[in-house]
This record gives sequence, C-alpha cells and structure tokens, in this order.
Amino acid sequence: MRFKPRMVQVGEVKTFENFVIPVPETIDPAAFNTIIVWCESFGEFITAASYQ
Repeated sequence: MRFKPRMVQVGEVKTFENFVIPVPETIDPAAFNTIIVWCESFGEFITAASYQ
C-alpha cells in the first residue's frame, strides 16, 4: 500500500461488529481525515471511512 508510510496504527480490531478503538493521546485526530481498517496478517484492505 503506497500510503502506509504516512499512516498511524491506532489499535487492533478483534471483531467485525460494534468495535470502538480508543485513540492514544500521542495521536492528533485532527491531522487525519480517513480511517482505514487493514488486515496485517493477510495484507488485505478491509474497509475505510472519512471523518471530520
């Protein structure tokens, strides 16, 4: 994925339903406009959403 060097891992998703991932204080959400869910194990894109 060409954008991966600019991405920040926020946390791990352990389910596909109703999950909430707390954002660490070291990450400024205002610096980003998109959420990507990526499967590191399989190197596969799962989904994405824009926010703000």
